[in-house]
Amino acid sequence: MRYWFQQVLGWVLIGFALFTFYQVRYIFLDEKRVIEAVVDAVIGVVVFRGGIHLLKVATAARAAMEVRKELAPPKPLKTIKLPGNDRTHGRQRPSVVPGAGERRAT
Repeated sequence: MRYWFQQVLGWVLIGFALFTFYQVRYIFLDEKRVIEAVVDAVIGVVVFRGGIHLLKVATAARAAMEVRKELAPPKPLKTIKLPGNDRTHGRQRPSVVPGAGERRAT
């Protein structure tokens, strides 16, 4: 969901920058105000670059998530114990807890 938000915000910033460039054209050509047009053009360039950057980051994050899913190690298979397939060959193993198999002499 975060990637969609970044992409939508990036496209909104690009749209705002294009609208700013349209305003710069109007201010520069129709009203002949050069200084205001230059200031607005610089603002438009910064906003446009910010929008492009957000789009690049969102695309790279989505690609990284897809690669992480593909490169994830497979889940280990469940081991099956077969009877008589251990070292004792079906015999009962002695207890490793001290005193568990011994009887106390009274």
